[in-house]
Amino acid sequence: MGRTNGDDAHGADRGHTKKLITQAVEAARDIDEKPPPELSLAWMCQSYPGSLPETGGILDQDFVLMTRMQSLSNIYNVVMRLRSLQGADIHKLTTAERRMIKSLREMGVL
Repeated sequence: MGRTNGDDAHGADRGHTKKLITQAVEAARDIDEKPPPELSLAWMCQSYPGSLPETGGILDQDFVLMTRMQSLSNIYNVVMRLRSLQGADIHKLTTAERRMIKSLREMGVL
């Protein structure tokens, strides 16, 4: 209550999806880049197995927040994996990873 700027209780911006994706890619490229709040929250939840951003079970969670957390985590992980591959190892990318990389390139963020 009282938030009129589009942010949710965790500081996550409800708009600007490309901006969030760009922030996740930049965080994977540069350790000094600040990740988007949803990615930081995803990492925090992963650090404490079984924890969720809100009280209650999985069905009590904000769907948009949970989806963004998962999506940004996937983007970060794929970019980190891509950065770590050398030479012929690039051929070890999965089809899903290749699709994501292609989409990120088409968006102009990678």
